Amino acid sequence: MRARVAALVVILATVFAVYAYQRAGARVGRPAPGFSLMSSRGRLWTLKASRGHIVLLDFWASWCEVCRADTPVLRTFAQRYAGRVDVVGIDWREPQTALAGFVQRFGLPYPNLRDGSGLVARAYGLRGVPEDWWVGPHGTARLHTVGALRFQQLQRDYRRVAHRPAAGVPVAPLARGDRVVSLAVGAGRVWLAASGPRPGVWWRPESGAGSWTRAAIPAGVRTLAFAAGQALAAGPSAGLLRSSDGGRHWRTWTGEGGLPAPPRAIAVAPGSLPTWYAWSAGRLFRARGTAAFRVVAGTPPPAPCRSARDLAVHGADLAVVFPGGVCVSADGGRGWQVRELATTAQPSGSFAAPVTALTGRVALDAAAVAYAGSRAVLAGPGGIYGVSAGNGRSVARLPASPARAMAGLAVGADGAVWAAAPDGDLYRGATAAGPWKWLAEPAVR
Repeated sequence: MRARVAALVVILATVFAVYAYQRAGARVGRPAPGFSLMSSRGRLWTLKASRGHIVLLDFWASWCEVCRADTPVLRTFAQRYAGRVDVVGIDWREPQTALAGFVQRFGLPYPNLRDGSGLVARAYGLRGVPEDWWVGPHGTARLHTVGALRFQQLQRDYRRVAHRPAAGVPVAPLARGDRVVSLAVGAGRVWLAASGPRPGVWWRPESGAGSWTRAAIPAGVRTLAFAAGQALAAGPSAGLLRSSDGGRHWRTWTGEGGLPAPPRAIAVAPGSLPTWYAWSAGRLFRARGTAAFRVVAGTPPPAPCRSARDLAVHGADLAVVFPGGVCVSADGGRGWQVRELATTAQPSGSFAAPVTALTGRVALDAAAVAYAGSRAVLAGPGGIYGVSAGNGRSVARLPASPARAMAGLAVGADGAVWAAAPDGDLYRGATAAGPWKWLAEPAVR
């Protein structure tokens, strides 16, 4: 009986709110239509109770392809900015089973409400899904967007509504205008290389405790690798550097260690005597321990590989990412295969165009590569992607990974996968399959 009374109260409150607003409808700059709806967990949620908070209302439906693409982005945003933005999903005219299944499938941490009658959607003038409304802390509708979402777009939208950045600009330890160019894990530390007005290398304990510390290494480093207490670093202006004490002290490797030029990327196969790999002048070179680098004999790499951005190794398997794809070798670098990888495009635009025009296949412009076990994973514009086995040329974003641009990728000795966003945000996954966690921004010293 009480449940029926509560449901009736919710319906009457919603009808009253719609009656009060449907003539004029929701408009930017006017009070947002108030409403009360039940969440997937059976709790009553009201817009009025969120007064004092910035609220993002996302109207969606489980059958909507674009909504499914948006949801990981919203999940990533809600987790990253919890306490600053209340993200609320509103399922449009679907049964409770559809709502519950969708929430479970995506593991959504934010409230999702059921607008079974569509009355709330009508109050907000919904034309289709997805649509989003930003409501300011005083209850005023501040921004209305239609169509697919990007993480960076949500950050910009927050700034328009709150009149301040969604995060510190930039994220520690970067300075304004800096960008992450490389990420490495070694010697019990996480290492971040940045380019920009204040280039340099920073580290923090791998345990997650402690602050960022600037490394005593020349500026201009763009790639790093660690193994068995040894380390190499390189960059166009820094040359080739090595460390024998886990990165505490660095010295120049005279003559670039036998390389024709400072390497674009380096990687290491761990062991009692590490095997170092370097991509220099469009070719793969190898060195054991402290010996000089020697070119790996075999078929010269195809032309696309020569513009390598990053390099990874796992046993005899190697992967080199270039703009638009990856070159792979299964024989230690003697022969190469080009795989121009594609992924499902995250839709963009508005519903003035058919949904089919908003989806498709696009080349993956990866920034970094690493091996999580025997599987190659890539850091790309929409998150972290797994490379299919065999000769397949498609990739899929790892479902649990953060749905935002990533610039650095590394795997620790314990199998944990680390990823860095261009602005310095750092994420850690227990494995490539997750669970993933954003690591709160520590202090800098």
